[in-house]
Amino acid sequence: MGQISLQRQDVSKAEEYLKQAISNNGEVAKYHVAMTRVILQQISRASMLRQATLAGRLRTHLEEAVRLNPNDMNSSIMLVGFYMQAPGLMGGDSSKAKTLASQMQKISRADGFLALGLIAQMEKNT
Repeated sequence: MGQISLQRQDVSKAEEYLKQAISNNGEVAKYHVAMTRVILQQISRASMLRQATLAGRLRTHLEEAVRLNPNDMNSSIMLVGFYMQAPGLMGGDSSKAKTLASQMQKISRADGFLALGLIAQMEKNT
């Protein structure tokens, strides 16, 4: 229901359904992935102050999704991007991004190299 609500652009209803799903069974990676999509929608519409609060929630759900399903390269690359873009106070950390990219290489060499390329590009632009 949460994903359907999100597709219908009903972000608040999607968040409500997903919070309930995670509360009932927080060990399902796809619930956390869906929640990251909800939070990204909220971030895109939020004030700078609210974005800082939402960033912490985003990191938590991304980390949980990767922990629960390390084979999901989409979640892993999103987390690498988060670690590289977020300020340190909000959980950004280039060393965590590099560690995750190395772990990704063990599962999928191509995706691991993609993550390392993303990191190199982001470091070049800072």
